[in-house]
Amino acid sequence: MSSLALFPLLALAAPKEGVYVAATLEPFNKTDVKIQQVGSVSGDNDFGYSLILGYDHLLDENITLGVSGEYNNLGEATTYPVSWSASGFSITVRPKIYFGDSDIYISPYVGVGKYEFEISESITGSRETSNETAYKYGIEIGAQFDENFIVNAGWKESYYDEHGVSIDIHGLYLGAGYRF
Repeated sequence: MSSLALFPLLALAAPKEGVYVAATLEPFNKTDVKIQQVGSVSGDNDFGYSLILGYDHLLDENITLGVSGEYNNLGEATTYPVSWSASGFSITVRPKIYFGDSDIYISPYVGVGKYEFEISESITGSRETSNETAYKYGIEIGAQFDENFIVNAGWKESYYDEHGVSIDIHGLYLGAGYRF
């Protein structure tokens, strides 16, 4: 009898769990670059985007813990005398907290990944390309429709600081996904 009583609860929660694919567009990224012995610059990036494959595991009726693998293209920008671009792969932990019985959620998240950074400085002619570990964190709000379709918007920051170079890329994004 007790397992039958839980059936409606599991049916309600089932769409919040499972494998999903998603993509984000990042039209509003801004980058701050500091290079030791050169100085610092800030600029607006070209469009960035992310491609995401993830899994959400239901912990409670309104809480999931997700893990995703992501390809992130953080865009490129030029602010005289420095040009930069960054892209790479990351693993992200994404808990989602749903509001009551709704399909609306909020999700703070953190991630770590391997990124290729390219930085050029036109005064000295120096150019550096490196594959480095970078970190990211952010927060998003989203909604799930028709049990499978997801839309979201959020803010994230990706940063790297090593070898006399500090890069901080942050901005808003819009996304959509599909849960299988």
